[in-house]
Amino acid sequence: MIQVILAKYAMQLLGVLAIIGVVTGGYYYIKHKGAEEQHDKDMTELADRNAKESAESVKLLEEAAEENARLKEEHVNNYVGILTNATNTTNTIIANHNAELAKLRDRQRIESKKSDNSAEIRKADISKADIGEDGRASEEARIADNYEVAELAELCLVAGGFIRQVAEVK
Repeated sequence: MIQVILAKYAMQLLGVLAIIGVVTGGYYYIKHKGAEEQHDKDMTELADRNAKESAESVKLLEEAAEENARLKEEHVNNYVGILTNATNTTNTIIANHNAELAKLRDRQRIESKKSDNSAEIRKADISKADIGEDGRASEEARIADNYEVAELAELCLVAGGFIRQVAEVK
């Protein structure tokens, strides 16, 4: 009996199973094909986005390198300028110091003659009030103090300039 029913409906049963298999296979084929197309589309968009980001990154790196080179050149120029100014200041201070020492030597030379010759005093451009025993010692101390202060001032200028440059670069 089962064989009769099975034989009668076997072809119909196989047909239904075939239709179910074709519909299920079609569904998974369409689903896979759509997913594949979407994946290809997403990969194309990703490649385009990566290319744009890469181009922007290269551009930003070049700009940063140019800015860094400009800042380094500016830093070097500032440093050279500060050193030049410090050198000029030092040379001026040394020249003033040497002039004051020469003036002091002239005073000592005039005092050593024990002469009150007004012509020599006028030649040396020294007033009579500047000549004196206590004046000579105080003059030497004043010149030494001025020289030390000038050296410290120069050192402070160089250090301050360098600190400013380092702060600007950061």
